[in-house]
Amino acid sequence: MSLNCDIVMDCVSIYKDGLASEGTKKAVETHLKECPDCKKYYRQYDSIKHINTSNQIVSSDDKTAKFAAISSVLDARRKLFNACFAIFAAITVASVLFGIIVGTRSKK
Repeated sequence: MSLNCDIVMDCVSIYKDGLASEGTKKAVETHLKECPDCKKYYRQYDSIKHINTSNQIVSSDDKTAKFAAISSVLDARRKLFNACFAIFAAITVASVLFGIIVGTRSKK
């Protein structure tokens, strides 16, 4: 499966974070071996994804700037999802414990 450069740039963040599926990993790796522009982008990814304190993209390249903006939004969404999951888990545990406590007291 051959990917175009836009797709590879979209996949770099999940690839670097170790979240990509095996198929995506292999496709990105194959593309990076063949495409010098994407290989350069991959190497520079960690430095270009950061946003400065005035919320402007640090990179001057338009594609890189767009990707960095999208990447930061996805990172924020992932953090929000993780926080919601933690809250859900805490509520579930509290509900189970409450049920156990109420169940044991009603038997007495």
